[in-house]
Amino acid sequence: MFRTLYAKCEPCEMEDFENNSMIQLSLVYNKNRRLIIHESKDLNEIRTTAGQLASSFNLKIRDSATDRRNPKWLSNEEIGV
Repeated sequence: MFRTLYAKCEPCEMEDFENNSMIQLSLVYNKNRRLIIHESKDLNEIRTTAGQLASSFNLKIRDSATDRRNPKWLSNEEIGV
């Protein structure tokens, strides 16, 4: 899970990053390539979708959206699996 700003927000201040950004759920492959699966402003919606993917495909979920400077791996209980 990643938090991102779009090009239309380039002039935005950094505090806008936390308040007006979108959250992306992405599959990461080859260490740094991302395939965006879902986007939303609702963190709970992203966590629910992440939980469904984790359960279906036996994936680990890393949360970089909550604290981008300190990402963490989520346990199954935290994502509702």
